[in-house]
Amino acid sequence: MSIFSTNSSVSPSERLGRAEIPLHEPCFVTKRPGYALEKAHLVNAPRRNKMLKSAVERFLEFCHIVALGFNLNFASNLIPLDQNLYTLARLGFIALTCFKKTLLAMLQVLFEDPFSNAEYELVVLRPDHFLPIGSTITMHTQRPVDPSRLVGKLYMVGEDGALREDYDAKSPRFPAFSAFNARDDIHRVNPFLVILKADLAFQRLRRLGDDVTQRLCSEYAELVDLTMQVADAIYHPSVVRAASRAYFAQLPEQTEGGSQKEDENMDPPGNFGSGARADEEITPQKRIGGVARSLKRKRKAAKYSRLGVEISTPGPDASDEHFRDFASYILSGRGKSASLVLSNYVLTRIFDVPLTTDDEAILKSIGLYPGDED
Repeated sequence: MSIFSTNSSVSPSERLGRAEIPLHEPCFVTKRPGYALEKAHLVNAPRRNKMLKSAVERFLEFCHIVALGFNLNFASNLIPLDQNLYTLARLGFIALTCFKKTLLAMLQVLFEDPFSNAEYELVVLRPDHFLPIGSTITMHTQRPVDPSRLVGKLYMVGEDGALREDYDAKSPRFPAFSAFNARDDIHRVNPFLVILKADLAFQRLRRLGDDVTQRLCSEYAELVDLTMQVADAIYHPSVVRAASRAYFAQLPEQTEGGSQKEDENMDPPGNFGSGARADEEITPQKRIGGVARSLKRKRKAAKYSRLGVEISTPGPDASDEHFRDFASYILSGRGKSASLVLSNYVLTRIFDVPLTTDDEAILKSIGLYPGDED
C-alpha cells in the first residue's frame, strides 16, 4: 500500500499536504528514498483538539512566520523521515536545525522571504542512544558523473559525540544538507518552523543541566546557541504578547472535541499498534470520568512530561520570559487545554500530555524513564 493511501483516519487537510510532497521525495536527512517514510510535523498541536490546532495556526500567522490561511498539515510543515530518525527525534535524542550560515543569515535579515537556499544540520543530543556500539547512518548524495544515481557514505558517532566519518574527532562531520527541491515554492519546508522545532528540543536539553549540555562538541554547542538566538528573535516580546492575545481569542470561538477527522492522527500510530489515544489507560477512574480522570491525567502529565515542566497561562502582567516560554510550549504539540467557558471569558490552563505507551517502553528499555513513584 502506498504511504499516501487515502486512509479514512487521515484528515482532509493532512491528505492535501501529503499530496504536495513528491512521491519520490527521499528522507529529509539521509536522502534515501523509501516507501515507509514518516511524514513528520515540524510544529504540531494537541491531537484530537481542533480548537487548539486552529489557535496555534493563527498564532503562527500573527508572528508572521507563515502565510495567511496556514494549516499545520500543509506541506511546508511536513518533512519525510526514516522511521528510526522519526522515533529518535520524537524522543529528543536528535534535533534538526539550520546550518550555521543559514542561522547567521536569519539573524541579519530575519523575515526576508524566501530562504530558498536554506541548509540544515542534524544535531546528536544523545550520542550513546542514537547510534550505539559503533553502528552507522548512511548519507546519500548524487554521483557527480551521473546525478540520476546515488552514492552512500557511512557516518558514526565520534569520540566527541558528533556524527563523523570515523571515530576520530578530527574526521569530517556529517555534512549540512538542503531540502528536496522538487516541491513548488509555496510548499517548500519552512526554515522558521524547523528553528522553532529545534528550539523546543534544545530547551528540554538545557533543563537537564550543564552536565548534559557540556557534553556536546563545540560545533553542536554553537548550533544550539545560534538556533536559540534566532528563536528569541522570532519570539520578540511585543509580537509574542500580541500573538498570545490572538491565540486566546480563538479559544471561545470553537468547541473542544475529537469527533472531527481534522483533529485525528497528528502523529502516526506507533509500532505497537497505538494510535491517537495511546497515552490513555482503561482504569476505573476513566470509566467514571469527570474530575477524577482529569486530575489523574494532569498528575501523570507533570511526572512524565516530554518538556519536563508545566507552563501556566500568562496573565496580563506576566514577564516577557513567561510569554516566550508559553509561546514555545503551545507549539510543542504536547499542550492540553482544560477550559471552562463562563459568559464571555475563558479560564484556561495548559499542561503537558504524557508520553505515549511506545515512548515509555523505549525510554524504560534504555534506563531514561523515571518510573512510577506512587
